[in-house]
Amino acid sequence: MTETHTTSLTCAQTAKLLRQALKEAFPTTKFSVRSASYVGGASIDVHLTDGPSSKGVQVLCNRFESTDFDGVQDLKTPKEHVVKGQRIHYGADGVCAHRALSVAFLTKRARACCMQVGCDMPIILEQSTGASLPQHDPTAEAMLRRAWASSALETRGP
Repeated sequence: MTETHTTSLTCAQTAKLLRQALKEAFPTTKFSVRSASYVGGASIDVHLTDGPSSKGVQVLCNRFESTDFDGVQDLKTPKEHVVKGQRIHYGADGVCAHRALSVAFLTKRARACCMQVGCDMPIILEQSTGASLPQHDPTAEAMLRRAWASSALETRGP
């Protein structure tokens, strides 16, 4: 019986490979890729502004996770990865994509929406997590949904 060797990567090495894959898949988008190792595991956070949808980026990120988690059983299990015939154990338990909208993009979208439906321009809030609109305002919430959807359509990856 032949034993197959598994290459184990650190979280930092995994982050480097993920950064390359993101650059190939979404060449016009700037990503921030940060890894963290801690007792009991490691994780990678991917941040982007505007760009492709979080869902699209997360699909790519999931390929670099080293474990699955079953919340019902509170059980973490290793994932099998084979790349170019080589078994690999990535160094991050979880990889999470976080997407924000820029003030410029949200302002552009809100202005277009206001012109279309004939409403006043809402206040655009600039926060550390990205641009936002006031909460509990149905018109602003509808604009925000449109802005998220249209930004994903404009910047789809290959």
